[in-house]
Amino acid sequence: MPTHLFLFSTETKNDMKFNSLLLIFLLGAALFIHSCRSPESDEKLRSKIETALETTAGIGVDVEEGNVTLNGQIGSDSLKQDIENKTKLAGGEDIKSIHNNIVVNLPEPEDAREKYHEILGG
Repeated sequence: MPTHLFLFSTETKNDMKFNSLLLIFLLGAALFIHSCRSPESDEKLRSKIETALETTAGIGVDVEEGNVTLNGQIGSDSLKQDIENKTKLAGGEDIKSIHNNIVVNLPEPEDAREKYHEILGG
């Protein structure tokens, strides 16, 4: 009787093992290829982000293997968040993570007091 008629023939078990190993190998290879980023793709990502942030002076962008680091100094927390949001939009799925190291420099108390009175008109 042919072996392929049996539900658990030796040939079928070997084929299943081979197919399982092949699938595991192909998935591993796909993950490896996806995780390997060339410096060129990092450079393209950096360029896209810098273009999106070109109206914001003094912000540095570094990209290494899809991990983006933002550096610089600005005057408000909301601007810091806006910069991070623009970075996410510009980079999209190419970004693995964003490290926002931007420092917010609050105004001196005297400057803040003047601005307060200027806004209130008194």
